[in-house]
Amino acid sequence: AAPSASEEAAAFAASLGLPAGAPILDHYSLTLVVDANEKISQHQRADALCGRLERLGHAVASRRLPVGDFLWVLAPRAPAVGTSSRRASSGTPAGSRDDWLVLDSVVERKQVADFLSTIRSHRHYHSQKVRLRRCGLARPYYLVEGALERWPHVPERERMKARLAPGLLEPRTSRARHPA
Repeated sequence: AAPSASEEAAAFAASLGLPAGAPILDHYSLTLVVDANEKISQHQRADALCGRLERLGHAVASRRLPVGDFLWVLAPRAPAVGTSSRRASSGTPAGSRDDWLVLDSVVERKQVADFLSTIRSHRHYHSQKVRLRRCGLARPYYLVEGALERWPHVPERERMKARLAPGLLEPRTSRARHPA
């Protein structure tokens, strides 16, 4: 018989070296990884977003990502005081990227105007879709910020809607100031 969900969870925890019955979030922190090349606005880059999220108490890291702009991981928490610390002096999550557990969601973010120029350079848009679909994560998202309905050029707006990748979800936000 196949193992139950609780048996699989216990085996997974044991493979990480966690004590039996220990909640994973006692040992790992949910961390948003922001692509280091991500441009949040005309004047702000990824570090500005990371700084804002850190001030709000969120665990964040900035790294160059091979696909997407945002990725969630479980990063090992820093060891308790008096034990050897693996936390980097920059305040990044403890452990190396090799210790991170990658969760199943990745987000490629575009503002409406950027999305249009990506579509105009068909090859770039196609390669982004392919990379998102083939990255191995169960939930790739293509986030288009802003309302396509407000885009003034009707033919281009319809082309943007038609080009949204089937199978990639399209959540939208109304305020580009808070993309995460």
